[in-house]
Amino acid sequence: MHLCNHSQMQRHVIRGAIRRLRIQKQRPMILGAIQWARNQAQRPAARVAIQVIMTLLALFYLFVVPIWVASNPSPGFSGIIALCFGIFMFIQVWMLVSLWAFESVCGLYSINPRLPRAFRLFLTVSRIDTSTKSSPSYSALAGISSYALSVYGFSVIYLYFSQQQPQNFGVGKLDVISAFYFGWATAMTYGDLDPITPLGKVLVMMQLALNFIYALFLLSAFAGAIQTAGRSSNSSSND
Repeated sequence: MHLCNHSQMQRHVIRGAIRRLRIQKQRPMILGAIQWARNQAQRPAARVAIQVIMTLLALFYLFVVPIWVASNPSPGFSGIIALCFGIFMFIQVWMLVSLWAFESVCGLYSINPRLPRAFRLFLTVSRIDTSTKSSPSYSALAGISSYALSVYGFSVIYLYFSQQQPQNFGVGKLDVISAFYFGWATAMTYGDLDPITPLGKVLVMMQLALNFIYALFLLSAFAGAIQTAGRSSNSSSND
């Protein structure tokens, strides 16, 4: 019995030594492949290709996956996984809405807020610098982008809840085009939706309230941009 255990230990030691030798032989190959990938990524063409690929992937995950999940609800475990992934990407959309709105407000009103450390770290990862003042035109562009993305978010919400409960908005199940039509119609206060259920009414009221805030803010942003442009033109003409 003792001899059997001793032989098993020797086999284990020999196998471990062989495994370490294989790893040592493969390590230069792995390091060389990593260095080659770094050198390739530093080339201008490779950088442009990587940026294009990452942009296309971001657009796909932000603007295709949530719409597909909302318009094609499926039962079962696979449907739950798809719904969770769609919700995760949809949260990213609303994070972009809040970040662009935050950046626009900071740039327009020259605000340098004292934020919690975790939120400042998240803004740093998102490459949003609140310590520098943005131009009024850039602040207005960020506000418009945030507003348009919020309309997209509510359109996806209308699409999903109309599929789950067709009587929410009084128009039955919506397709993608109809959901975006009603989202923009509500944003422009056209009022084409006639919500019936309490959930539908709450969602429409939320969008109307948010649109009212955006309208006031964007008007002030455009006024600030026009005023700054007028001052700069007057100063250049005087010089």
